[in-house]
Amino acid sequence: MKQFDPAGALDVDRLVLGVNESFLMPVGDLSNRPPTYPEARLADALPRQDVCLLLAVDEAGRVASAVDVTGRAECGAAGSAEPDFVSAAVQAAKGWRFDPAVRCVFRTAAAREDAASTGCAGADEIPQAVSLHYRFVFDQRDGRGAVRLMQ
Repeated sequence: MKQFDPAGALDVDRLVLGVNESFLMPVGDLSNRPPTYPEARLADALPRQDVCLLLAVDEAGRVASAVDVTGRAECGAAGSAEPDFVSAAVQAAKGWRFDPAVRCVFRTAAAREDAASTGCAGADEIPQAVSLHYRFVFDQRDGRGAVRLMQ
């Protein structure tokens, strides 16, 4: 099986669905936790650090790779982050799990419309590899590290 490459996903055509198809985004597992603030950096009293990652989530819902895209237009955060923060974000995200994204293929467009509120009920479910953007905001508050997850 070919390994999904998120860097290449930036330059490829998007999935085009047929009139008889719908798409369900992956759902993160409740045990997925954001990274922790690097303890060794607390004494440095650094300004806010934004880290943006592009995750490649494979057909099984595993994170195949996590690529730092901080500073790119799709990130929305200017500049770069200290390497310790990027590393913390990558390590956390690589352990995440998802219910995979699914392309739902119905027999007809009418069957797809009838099932609009029931997900893939009555359709063939085809797991899909996807790329997802995440932004982590590392802050200090009262001398303690805090991390917020933005998507």
